[in-house]
Parts: sequence; structure tokens; C-alpha cells
Amino acid sequence: MKKLLKEDQWCRAKIIGVLPMVFVACIFAASAQANSTGAAGHPAATISQQLHDAIASGDAEALRSLIAPEVMIFESGGAEASLSEYEGHHMAADIAFMKDMSREITSQQVIDAGNSAVVMTRSKISGVYKEKSYDLTSAETLVVENIAGNWMIVHIHWSSK
Repeated sequence: MKKLLKEDQWCRAKIIGVLPMVFVACIFAASAQANSTGAAGHPAATISQQLHDAIASGDAEALRSLIAPEVMIFESGGAEASLSEYEGHHMAADIAFMKDMSREITSQQVIDAGNSAVVMTRSKISGVYKEKSYDLTSAETLVVENIAGNWMIVHIHWSSK
């Protein structure tokens, strides 16, 4: 009887030790499956395109309708902790810059988590702004949440080189 008990305890310890690895493997498999379905048609990908259309066209009202009031925006090492802070600091500059640029998406993935999603986009941005030529590679991460039936951007991280 003692031998069986020890063997049973050993099996439980082995199973418990393996569970974290199984959990991580399941997350990677789910992410890979979500990524493989592509971004086209997902509401979060649509929000991403609407964000860039609003910035490029200078439609501040459309921007306000897409971005949650408590958004956290990371850009160039800085942070803006709300939509009103973004409006007071970089929104006008982003609009002015992107009006003169063309943007080509080189890759986009959406990881769907039900009521939230992450959109990861890489793009080429080029054009002339204030008599200076730009040819940038841009990376963007958006976290989008379905808030009361309305998809809103709750986090933006922009970087370019």
C-alpha cells in the first residue's frame, strides 16, 4: 500500500510539473492559429485602418470616436496616459506629418482574445514633410477592446526607424 501511495504522489508531482509547459504550448498554438487566419475582416483590423485614415485625413472627430478616453499611448520613449493628453500634445503633429506621407502595410496580424484583440502592423511610410524626405519602417501595436458593443483602442505603441 505504501508503494502505491508513493507512486501516486510521484505521478501527481510529474503532472503538476508538466502543466505550466502544456499551458504555454496551448497559448502559442492558439496565437499561431489566430495569426494564421489573417487580419482581414477582423473588427480590430478595421479599427486600425480607420485610425490611420482619420490621422491621414486630419479627422480629429473620427480619431476621438476610435480611441478610448483612458488610452495609453507609447511613442518614441514617451507616454500619454489619456486621449485628452494625446490631443494636447501629439495629435496635431501626427495629423500634420501623416497628411504628407504615404503608408503601405507590409504585414499585419490580429490575435483575437474574444472581447479584446491585439493588432500588430508593420508598414513603410514615405513622403516629404517640411522639405525633408522620409523613408521609414514603422511598427505599431494596438490593443482594442469591445466596450459595450463598440470596439475602442485602449493602447497604442508606435515606433519607427
